[in-house]
Amino acid sequence: MRGSRTSSQARLAQQAARQQQALLKKQQAAAKKALKALRPKTRSRKQHAVKQPKKQQNHPAGAAPLAPAGLPVPNTTFDFTLTGILGAQCHLDSEFEMATQHSHGSDPRCRWTHIMYVAIGLDVRDSWPGDPANTVDIPSSAVGDSVSYLVVFVEVVNLNTPTTYKRVFLQRQTVDWPNNNL
Repeated sequence: MRGSRTSSQARLAQQAARQQQALLKKQQAAAKKALKALRPKTRSRKQHAVKQPKKQQNHPAGAAPLAPAGLPVPNTTFDFTLTGILGAQCHLDSEFEMATQHSHGSDPRCRWTHIMYVAIGLDVRDSWPGDPANTVDIPSSAVGDSVSYLVVFVEVVNLNTPTTYKRVFLQRQTVDWPNNNL
Protein backbone atom coordinates (compact mmCIF):
# COMPACT_ATOMS: atom_id res chain seq x y z
CA MET A 1 0.00 0.00 0.00
CA ARG A 2 2.73 2.35 0.98
CA GLY A 3 4.70 1.79 -2.26
CA SER A 4 1.70 2.50 -4.46
CA ARG A 5 0.98 5.72 -2.58
CA THR A 6 4.57 7.00 -3.13
CA SER A 7 4.61 6.05 -6.78
CA SER A 8 1.30 7.83 -7.41
CA GLN A 9 2.58 10.88 -5.56
CA ALA A 10 5.73 10.80 -7.70
CA ARG A 11 3.63 10.55 -10.86
CA LEU A 12 1.50 13.48 -9.76
CA ALA A 13 4.64 15.55 -9.00
CA GLN A 14 6.11 14.75 -12.44
CA GLN A 15 2.84 15.65 -14.13
CA ALA A 16 2.72 18.98 -12.24
CA ALA A 17 6.33 19.73 -13.24
CA ARG A 18 5.53 19.01 -16.91
CA GLN A 19 2.51 21.30 -16.75
CA GLN A 20 4.63 24.09 -15.21
CA GLN A 21 7.25 23.70 -17.96
CA ALA A 22 4.57 23.84 -20.67
CA LEU A 23 3.05 26.96 -19.07
CA LEU A 24 6.48 28.58 -18.84
CA LYS A 25 7.16 27.87 -22.54
CA LYS A 26 3.82 29.42 -23.50
CA GLN A 27 4.58 32.53 -21.42
CA GLN A 28 8.04 32.87 -22.98
CA ALA A 29 6.59 32.54 -26.50
CA ALA A 30 3.93 35.16 -25.72
CA ALA A 31 6.58 37.55 -24.32
CA LYS A 32 8.79 37.04 -27.38
CA LYS A 33 5.84 37.74 -29.67
CA ALA A 34 4.96 40.92 -27.73
CA LEU A 35 8.57 42.17 -27.94
CA LYS A 36 8.68 41.49 -31.67
CA ALA A 37 5.49 43.53 -32.14
CA LEU A 38 7.08 46.47 -30.24
CA ARG A 39 10.25 46.56 -32.38
CA PRO A 40 10.27 49.22 -35.08
CA LYS A 41 9.86 47.91 -38.59
CA THR A 42 13.13 48.16 -40.54
CA ARG A 43 13.57 48.16 -44.26
CA SER A 44 15.59 45.46 -45.91
CA ARG A 45 19.04 46.32 -47.27
CA LYS A 46 17.68 46.31 -50.82
CA GLN A 47 15.28 49.13 -49.95
CA HIS A 48 17.94 51.57 -48.67
CA ALA A 49 18.05 54.69 -50.82
CA VAL A 50 21.75 55.47 -50.20
CA LYS A 51 24.36 53.07 -51.55
CA GLN A 52 27.03 52.85 -48.85
CA PRO A 53 30.66 51.88 -49.47
CA LYS A 54 31.13 48.10 -49.34
CA LYS A 55 33.16 48.20 -46.11
CA GLN A 56 30.35 50.16 -44.40
CA GLN A 57 27.33 48.15 -45.60
CA ASN A 58 27.00 46.07 -42.45
CA HIS A 59 26.42 48.92 -40.08
CA PRO A 60 23.28 50.79 -39.27
CA ALA A 61 22.60 54.16 -40.83
CA GLY A 62 23.92 56.96 -38.63
CA ALA A 63 26.46 54.77 -36.81
CA ALA A 64 30.12 55.71 -36.67
CA PRO A 65 32.57 53.57 -38.65
CA LEU A 66 33.54 50.30 -37.00
CA ALA A 67 36.99 50.12 -35.44
CA PRO A 68 39.40 47.69 -37.06
CA ALA A 69 40.52 44.93 -34.67
CA GLY A 70 44.07 46.28 -34.74
CA LEU A 71 46.12 49.03 -36.32
CA PRO A 72 45.70 48.76 -40.11
CA VAL A 73 48.83 48.16 -42.20
CA PRO A 74 50.59 51.49 -42.96
CA ASN A 75 50.10 52.76 -46.51
CA THR A 76 51.82 56.18 -46.29
CA THR A 77 53.85 58.50 -44.07
CA PHE A 78 53.07 61.80 -42.38
CA ASP A 79 54.59 64.83 -40.64
CA PHE A 80 53.08 66.46 -37.55
CA THR A 81 55.47 69.32 -36.91
CA LEU A 82 53.68 70.55 -33.75
CA THR A 83 55.20 67.66 -31.79
CA GLY A 84 58.20 67.02 -34.05
CA ILE A 85 56.93 63.88 -35.79
CA LEU A 86 58.56 63.58 -39.23
CA GLY A 87 58.18 60.66 -41.64
CA ALA A 88 56.09 58.47 -39.30
CA GLN A 89 54.04 55.60 -40.77
CA CYS A 90 50.26 55.68 -40.84
CA HIS A 91 47.27 54.21 -42.63
CA LEU A 92 45.11 56.76 -44.49
CA ASP A 93 41.53 56.05 -45.61
CA SER A 94 39.36 58.35 -47.66
CA GLU A 95 36.01 58.65 -45.87
CA PHE A 96 34.32 61.45 -47.79
CA GLU A 97 31.02 59.66 -48.42
CA MET A 98 30.63 58.39 -44.86
CA ALA A 99 31.84 61.68 -43.40
CA THR A 100 29.22 63.67 -45.26
CA GLN A 101 26.54 61.34 -43.90
CA HIS A 102 27.80 61.76 -40.33
CA SER A 103 28.76 65.45 -40.30
CA HIS A 104 26.80 67.52 -37.84
CA GLY A 105 25.12 70.27 -39.84
CA SER A 106 27.24 73.17 -40.92
CA ASP A 107 29.63 73.08 -37.93
CA PRO A 108 33.12 72.91 -39.53
CA ARG A 109 34.57 71.42 -36.34
CA CYS A 110 32.70 68.19 -37.05
CA ARG A 111 33.52 67.68 -40.73
CA TRP A 112 36.17 65.28 -41.95
CA THR A 113 37.23 63.83 -45.28
CA HIS A 114 39.81 61.21 -44.26
CA ILE A 115 40.69 58.98 -41.32
CA MET A 116 44.29 58.31 -40.38
CA TYR A 117 45.26 55.40 -38.12
CA VAL A 118 48.50 55.75 -36.12
CA ALA A 119 50.34 53.89 -33.39
CA ILE A 120 49.30 54.80 -29.84
CA GLY A 121 52.80 56.08 -29.00
CA LEU A 122 52.73 58.86 -31.59
CA ASP A 123 51.86 62.30 -30.16
CA VAL A 124 49.18 63.52 -32.59
CA ARG A 125 46.87 66.13 -31.03
CA ASP A 126 43.62 67.86 -31.88
CA SER A 127 42.39 71.25 -30.65
CA TRP A 128 38.90 70.02 -29.72
CA PRO A 129 36.50 71.61 -28.74
CA GLY A 130 38.01 74.62 -30.49
CA ASP A 131 38.25 74.97 -34.25
CA PRO A 132 40.66 72.56 -35.95
CA ALA A 133 44.08 74.24 -35.91
CA ASN A 134 46.74 71.52 -36.04
CA THR A 135 47.85 70.21 -39.42
CA VAL A 136 49.26 66.93 -40.70
CA ASP A 137 51.15 66.68 -43.99
CA ILE A 138 50.64 63.45 -45.96
CA PRO A 139 52.80 61.96 -47.32
CA SER A 140 55.80 63.16 -45.39
CA SER A 141 57.38 66.27 -46.90
CA ALA A 142 60.50 64.17 -47.55
CA VAL A 143 58.47 62.36 -50.26
CA GLY A 144 57.38 65.65 -51.87
CA ASP A 145 53.99 66.95 -53.07
CA SER A 146 52.44 66.53 -49.63
CA VAL A 147 48.83 67.50 -48.91
CA SER A 148 47.87 69.32 -45.71
CA TYR A 149 45.01 68.09 -43.54
CA LEU A 150 43.46 69.76 -40.49
CA VAL A 151 43.25 67.50 -37.44
CA VAL A 152 39.55 67.54 -36.50
CA PHE A 153 39.53 64.97 -33.70
CA VAL A 154 41.80 62.28 -32.22
CA GLU A 155 40.45 59.25 -30.37
CA VAL A 156 42.02 56.18 -28.81
CA VAL A 157 40.61 52.89 -30.12
CA ASN A 158 40.65 49.54 -28.28
CA LEU A 159 41.85 51.17 -25.04
CA ASN A 160 43.68 48.89 -22.58
CA THR A 161 44.09 46.07 -25.08
CA PRO A 162 47.13 44.85 -27.01
CA THR A 163 45.60 46.37 -30.18
CA THR A 164 45.33 49.99 -28.90
CA TYR A 165 45.90 52.70 -31.52
CA LYS A 166 44.69 56.20 -32.45
CA ARG A 167 42.06 57.12 -35.03
CA VAL A 168 42.57 60.66 -36.34
CA PHE A 169 39.75 62.41 -38.21
CA LEU A 170 41.17 64.76 -40.87
CA GLN A 171 39.81 67.47 -43.15
CA ARG A 172 41.72 67.85 -46.42
CA GLN A 173 42.85 71.36 -47.26
CA THR A 174 43.23 72.99 -50.67
CA VAL A 175 45.59 71.00 -52.89
CA ASP A 176 48.25 72.46 -55.16
CA TRP A 177 47.57 70.83 -58.52
CA PRO A 178 48.86 68.70 -60.15
CA ASN A 179 49.33 66.33 -57.24
CA ASN A 180 49.36 62.52 -57.32
CA ASN A 181 49.45 62.01 -53.52
CA LEU A 182 45.77 62.20 -52.62
